[in-house]
Amino acid sequence: MVNRNETPAETCSECGEPTVSVKGWSKPETKKMIKKETLKKYIDGIQHQNDAEQKLFEALKFIQPDNYNISLVSETYSMAMEAVLEEFMGAVAYDYLQWWMWETNAGMNNNVSGVEPEVFDSDGKLLHTLDTFDKLYDYLLQCEPWFFFDQADP
Repeated sequence: MVNRNETPAETCSECGEPTVSVKGWSKPETKKMIKKETLKKYIDGIQHQNDAEQKLFEALKFIQPDNYNISLVSETYSMAMEAVLEEFMGAVAYDYLQWWMWETNAGMNNNVSGVEPEVFDSDGKLLHTLDTFDKLYDYLLQCEPWFFFDQADP
């Protein structure tokens, strides 16, 4: 959390917005977030890639049952895209996005073996149900992204 008693820095060198510095870390006063449409296209693109790979996998299994699923996208590319998204969204929002996409029954392929897309507080009280993309996006807007702007000023 930002200590509001800290002296505001002039502006962020990346976006020009007022910032609050905490030992070299800065948080833009106006929150940045990936556009809803862009995030939806990202998720839909991953879903389409998974569907295409599954169809190829099924065709290969038809030819030879010992075939196994392989990705048609290089791991280096995938890791780079994920790193860019995480850096832009912030680690907390990105972790929630990954959890929602891959581990809940609301994400990729409506994973029926996944967990319910629910967020609880430390006492077990239900805070949010993220059963739609719109609810997920609204929740991600609440996450705290921190950006490292000035490495020279610890």
